[in-house]
Amino acid sequence: MINFFASWCDPCRDEMPLLNELARRADERGYRLLGVAVEDTRAFVVQFVQAAKIAFPVALDTNSRVKRAYRIFGPPATFFVDAGGDDPRHRARRLCSSSRPPVEVYRVRDT
Repeated sequence: MINFFASWCDPCRDEMPLLNELARRADERGYRLLGVAVEDTRAFVVQFVQAAKIAFPVALDTNSRVKRAYRIFGPPATFFVDAGGDDPRHRARRLCSSSRPPVEVYRVRDT
């Protein structure tokens, strides 16, 4: 699971508690979670990671290369990648802990 986020993004902040919970259960459920900070600076990302107590590894996409590869326009965006690391087949538009369903999934591309 790959989550694209930014320190200034309010919806990203809203979904962090849920992502942290998913990260805590990752080993027992057989998956991994990686955060990718986009459209952000190292200083703000470090501050955000500490404040949100992010429980998963975070990479900083300083040149937007990863963001472009996954064809996202902005955060938040979450992708599910298979164990072989193949191209993502599904993308979650937004994870949230509100009364709406927790994950909205749609096809990114067919293979």
